[in-house]
Amino acid sequence: MINPGHSPTAEALVHLSPVHFFQITALSFGLAIIFLIPPFQVPDEADHFERAFHLAEGHFWGEQQDHRLGGVIPESIGQLEAIYLPMKFDYSAKQSRWKYAQAKSIELNSRVKTFADFPNTGLYPFTVYLPQIVAAKISLLLEIKPLYALYLIRCFALLFWVVLISKAIEIMPRHQWAFAFLALLPGSMFVNASASGDVVTNGVAFLAIAFFYRKIIEKEDKLTPKQLLWLALGIAILAWNKFVYAPVALLALLLPKKLFEKPAHRNRYALGLLLLALGIVAAWNSQTSHLFLPKDQYNPLFAGQVTLNEGVDPGAQFLFILENPGQFAKTLNLSFAENAQAISAHYFGKFGWEKNYLPGWTIGLLILATLFLFAQKQPAGLPNKARIVFVSIAALMAIGLATTLYLMWAPVGHPRILSMSGRYFIPVLPLIWLAMPGLFRPAYTRHVVMAVSTLALVIGLFAAFARYY
Repeated sequence: MINPGHSPTAEALVHLSPVHFFQITALSFGLAIIFLIPPFQVPDEADHFERAFHLAEGHFWGEQQDHRLGGVIPESIGQLEAIYLPMKFDYSAKQSRWKYAQAKSIELNSRVKTFADFPNTGLYPFTVYLPQIVAAKISLLLEIKPLYALYLIRCFALLFWVVLISKAIEIMPRHQWAFAFLALLPGSMFVNASASGDVVTNGVAFLAIAFFYRKIIEKEDKLTPKQLLWLALGIAILAWNKFVYAPVALLALLLPKKLFEKPAHRNRYALGLLLLALGIVAAWNSQTSHLFLPKDQYNPLFAGQVTLNEGVDPGAQFLFILENPGQFAKTLNLSFAENAQAISAHYFGKFGWEKNYLPGWTIGLLILATLFLFAQKQPAGLPNKARIVFVSIAALMAIGLATTLYLMWAPVGHPRILSMSGRYFIPVLPLIWLAMPGLFRPAYTRHVVMAVSTLALVIGLFAAFARYY
């Protein structure tokens, strides 16, 4: 019998688990984002879309051709991009019935191919695009129109990410609501409901961190060979996709020795994970480093259309760092200090390219809610030594990200690191948060997460609608 003082909806919300709240919210808002955001209005989405099709046709490596880097893909993809790419930096440009009708009329014609430039994603391995490749392959087999193929790829990517994050929340021994909150931040949702190559990496990073945290905290039954293999696979994917996230493997040093058949096996396993990550990075770099083309060496007929900066030379930049460590340390400090506000805004409330943000008050509310969740104590948290390791790994990842951006996007010797987008730090913040000791007992966690997440995502949809329609 229903209590007349309580509605069925209210009762359902009270008993809603963190996993189910995440799934309902991520799928409902994610699907809305997929069909609301016009094609290629997520950073580098066009290049990721092209690389997914390139891989789906069996091309493991990016290809060099006539001083260009990319690959052979259906020509119709470029026709779709020609309609929507001009919107990304034109804030007066809107989606229209004419654009949509024109885009919808383009047939895939997969046999008619052309060489497309995607130098920034041409070096990425297939593991970056696991769900995207499946959707692209289906599109090729069924000759699905490019516009619908993009929506299909976005849907597959979102579902893949939701499955990984759901599992991560499920295995967290505590902090489940806060973990769901971080995943549902608008800055995260707008990336993970797209064809972006960050989707797989973000999901695997959250899952690996959750698994390590559970085993470190709970000290459960011994690790099974299956669990050890899955964990090694996760670390391998992180190292291959974005090697700066590979330091997550160092968390293996915190696993209780009693979880292994013999205490000595813990250190051997941790060392094995590190060697696996380093081996993958070294092997992949040896096979792809020769493919990189600086902009000044790029075919001048196409150099203006590619996502490359003038004066970039990763090899020369690396030598500059080695020869000028003090100057680079200063560059790191100044770049983080000057970009802290922008990184935060990107992380919490950015959608689309460039200056597309949620209202300032919404970003402020998200930051306050995050600090509120961070400040909550949990019973039997991490020991102090483990907290230091978590923060150190987060710092190492942040420095690695900044260094990589300096190598790939800044001219040699440039005094600042460029393109420090907050989306790169999505897997970093959970490590810092889990290391926080907390100040007060948990209170209103469920209410804060459900209310703030839902409100921010609704505001995000309105902001995106105002920008694009």
